[in-house]
Amino acid sequence: MNDTSPARKRVSTTRESSSSSGSFPASELTACTRYSTDREDSGKHQYPRLRSIYDSPPEEARYHGPLYFLTDEEIRRHDRVVTEESEYEFSNGSIATVLQERVKDEGRVLYQVKVESDEVRNEGISVVRQWLSKFADQYLPVSPNDCTLYYSGGRSIHLHTPLFVEGIERFERVKELVDEFNSETAAQLDSATFKQKQQFRIPDTEHHSGSPKVEIGWNWSKGKIARETNRSQPRPPDRYVDVLERDFGYGMSYLFANIGEFLYDPTTTDDAPIVDPLPWEPGQPKYAGEGYEKWKAYNDQYFSPYAKVRTHRRSVFVGRVIGGEFVRRNDPERRVLIPCVARFALGGDPEFHYHGKYLPLYLSEPDYNKREYAPGESLLIIGGGNGQSRIFEIDSTLGSVLHGAVVDKSYSKDLNYEDGKEIVFDTLDEWTDFDLGSGGKNGRRGERSSESGRSSNTRAAQLQRKVEQNGPKSLTAEYDQMFVIACRLLKSRGWDGTYEWFRRVYRDEFNPQKTHSHLQRIVEQWPNQYPVNVPSGP
Repeated sequence: MNDTSPARKRVSTTRESSSSSGSFPASELTACTRYSTDREDSGKHQYPRLRSIYDSPPEEARYHGPLYFLTDEEIRRHDRVVTEESEYEFSNGSIATVLQERVKDEGRVLYQVKVESDEVRNEGISVVRQWLSKFADQYLPVSPNDCTLYYSGGRSIHLHTPLFVEGIERFERVKELVDEFNSETAAQLDSATFKQKQQFRIPDTEHHSGSPKVEIGWNWSKGKIARETNRSQPRPPDRYVDVLERDFGYGMSYLFANIGEFLYDPTTTDDAPIVDPLPWEPGQPKYAGEGYEKWKAYNDQYFSPYAKVRTHRRSVFVGRVIGGEFVRRNDPERRVLIPCVARFALGGDPEFHYHGKYLPLYLSEPDYNKREYAPGESLLIIGGGNGQSRIFEIDSTLGSVLHGAVVDKSYSKDLNYEDGKEIVFDTLDEWTDFDLGSGGKNGRRGERSSESGRSSNTRAAQLQRKVEQNGPKSLTAEYDQMFVIACRLLKSRGWDGTYEWFRRVYRDEFNPQKTHSHLQRIVEQWPNQYPVNVPSGP
């Protein structure tokens, strides 16, 4: 990803439509949407007609609705009424409203999955981007890099995914996922946008604040975003189809002809199952259309915790299991592989390091037999050259803490390989009691017994000093890295000292409620690690 333009889509054409969702007749109908504009009283005025996505929107249009798929007969009826200028002849509204209800009742509505947050002014651009990235990575069958990011009105960031959901029931299920994510992470993504006739701001149109909604990159600085916003000339797109093709990375003829590839069903636990062979049996998983990223978790080069690992040199894997174990048909050694998404992986050689990547994880027979590997669980693996690893199940918060500690540039996907493994071990040493083995991080675990030396040289201590010298905005992954610091401070300073430190470094931007919530979550999730009393409120 370069720094001159936003990331573009790389959605594979090798995907197959899933049988459960490939029957939507998108290519046989006409895709329309309903536009609206701002009213002087701060509300919205909806135009009383539907328009094909291939036609120009009204000049003053600022918002669009879901995609409504109309038959030829419905198009003729609609155009006849509009031509006769009797748009409101129906007792329950315009012809657009009548057709919207009919199409909805017959299940011919698609909602693009879009997630947003208006907390930029309170939390900062970096934090909001991390929320959106985590939600896409952990709750949707899509990589954040395949999504399009927009900055809107100087206060919000919108994530447009290359996913549709079919019908309001599935759309409202996405709302529930957003609420679950907010509850688990203390993020503040907006779940109020998942409504039946929700209108979304059109990219490149002007916000009432005077700033347009512009596309941005994951790694753009605040200054670059400001320059792009000031340079942009607000202008509605010539056609709404242009926006869809930008978001999905395909022409609409291909997209609608292969709509099953882009349909997401959040109401099922596995809407596009992958058929896995039994352990140690030859065979290859059958890809069933859930997404190219998941396909890569079965077919890309696997990560080995054991490759090029020598004495006093360990590998580290932190990631989430997404499917059952399998064996590749053409592998004479019948290696057991586990499909995963790696938060990060640091191999025995700098050549083998990954960040935010779907890939198979290779497990030796001894490691495979140690435990069950269930889809959805997060793993920390400390690999050794003898084919034996230390394997821990961890929660998503510890995964975030380790990620924040080891990633140098969160949005450019760079890992601190040289210091990364030492950082991981120092972080684990500081606030977990995991038994990392007699070899520790370098085979010299006894040399790390000095509390004063450890506390001053750990990654958390380095991050703390950086914030104290340059402020929180100097961090490359602020949300995760401030979490690392909070864990350190709760152990050494207790609740009051930690709370006061956050108040001091954030100054005018300090948020008492948010700080209290974040610290409380740490203490309640690991009461044995942080035996402090939580005040009733800030």
